[in-house]
Amino acid sequence: MNSETIVAALSNACLALSWLAIALVVYHHAAYPLLLKLNALRKSAAGAKAQADTALDEPKDWPSIGVLMPCYNEAKVIANKLHNLAACDYPSELLKVYIVCDGCSDNTAQVAQQAADSWQCKNLKVTIIDRPQNTGKLQCLSDTVPQMDEQLLALSDASALISLDAFRIAAKRFQDPHVGGLSGRYQLLDSGGDGQSTYWAYQVFIKQQEDASGSTLGAHGAFYMLRRKLFQSPPVGTINDDFVIPMNLIRQGFSMRYEPRIAALELEHLPEREELRRRRRIAVGNVQMSLQLADLLHPRFGWVAVNFFSGKVLRAWMPLILLLALFGSLASSLAYSWMWPIALGQLGGYCIALWQQLLPAWPNLKIMRVLHYIVAGHASGARGLYD
Repeated sequence: MNSETIVAALSNACLALSWLAIALVVYHHAAYPLLLKLNALRKSAAGAKAQADTALDEPKDWPSIGVLMPCYNEAKVIANKLHNLAACDYPSELLKVYIVCDGCSDNTAQVAQQAADSWQCKNLKVTIIDRPQNTGKLQCLSDTVPQMDEQLLALSDASALISLDAFRIAAKRFQDPHVGGLSGRYQLLDSGGDGQSTYWAYQVFIKQQEDASGSTLGAHGAFYMLRRKLFQSPPVGTINDDFVIPMNLIRQGFSMRYEPRIAALELEHLPEREELRRRRRIAVGNVQMSLQLADLLHPRFGWVAVNFFSGKVLRAWMPLILLLALFGSLASSLAYSWMWPIALGQLGGYCIALWQQLLPAWPNLKIMRVLHYIVAGHASGARGLYD
């Protein structure tokens, strides 16, 4: 085999790999949401069932609910959270709150106790567990859930307020024996700009379409519920527990549903540096769960498998796919001149995102802010892969 043959083979390989990567990028960001939408429209029976779910009568016997909140240094928000739960429209004798202070270095436990003793919370049953050492959220869940005896388990962040009818709506939805868990609609008090608000609008759309397919994937840790007896603690070291715990319900043959009428309002606003650090940690968790939950790619899970691959697995590995698309296009351009516009288009997109990073005030264009948020997210994903 001469050198020209080898160069031609390498050029063809670069071309094939670059187009495969480009196809996956387009599929993940554009074709997959369209596929979800078309599937939701096609499944008219699923749509009718969703409408029936929301029209369920109130249960004859309201289920007992245990709200579990692992806390670390939440003294600033814990009182408001307890007042919020006390104001919820649900039989007080069936609602109990468990606050696990996980080695807090502030006075979270004292503030929580003062709030629990206040007149606003006089009918709210509150148990405060003050752990001397910080052991992490997963350990708090693993130790506390087996001690609870409520029928439904609600996991919530101290910094998120929930809609006052959340528990009544959830109790109605859990009358369906196939429903193992329920996720609410996540909202930010401070959206943080066009990029973040567009991203969360996109996430709401994805959740709605996943639900129309029979089951949504994961939940947001701000607030979600499940049948307590179905709770399975994720392996030690799990990062994205609010995804793995709901997916374990699906492994057991139950569905995870999305309920937009239940709102969880996030009060906390992270500075940009902290937000990037959070996204980097989530990116590590995405890679972790793409391997940890690989069995959910089996065809027997139907649309759950399709959604998991298209929405989660591809997101975890998208930084590598984007790099392959870019460098494959550049390498292919050396042999195929018609690939230059494709390579330069990718470079132009990254340059626009970099411009927005360096000069965010000019020009003041929404499309640049959205593109910057997307690229910054994948950059965090790349750092997560490196970690």
